Amino acid sequence: LGKDRDATGFAVYIGARTPQAATSGAPAAKGRAIVHDGAATLCGHDLAFLVLDRDVPNAVIAPLRLSAPPTVGEELVAVGYGQTSSGAAPAVRQERSGVRVRFVGPNADPAVAPRDFVVSESDCEGDSGGPGLSPLTGAVVGVATRVGTAKGTATCLDSKANPLFVF
Repeated sequence: LGKDRDATGFAVYIGARTPQAATSGAPAAKGRAIVHDGAATLCGHDLAFLVLDRDVPNAVIAPLRLSAPPTVGEELVAVGYGQTSSGAAPAVRQERSGVRVRFVGPNADPAVAPRDFVVSESDCEGDSGGPGLSPLTGAVVGVATRVGTAKGTATCLDSKANPLFVF
């Protein structure tokens, strides 16, 4: 998709409101560096970390679940700022509980790569990079990637879509 964007062009805002809807336009931190695996292809490699230029005061950091992969039937909470079912971008962070893991890779039919998993409902267009959280621990189980269906972008929270997460 092209070269990396400059890390200094990214900003971190506190709270559930988007920067456009927030009352204060000042970011809590800005990007200093982008860290990723250096792959030349996107598929299976669309995850990176943003190193910030300073600590975010009073930040609540979700732990990463590294002890076990997701399991079929496991419940997650999908989080993001993508378009709503009306097609509008929301002013606040969206959360959907009760999202279930359908398939865990490697899986042949449907084809699911190792370290990827498919959930029961679609995240919204624009939610790529958003976490799938354990409702029991609050830990990040996976990150939304390739959100959509074989026919294109999925309707937000479409129960027939097969959005992928990577863990």
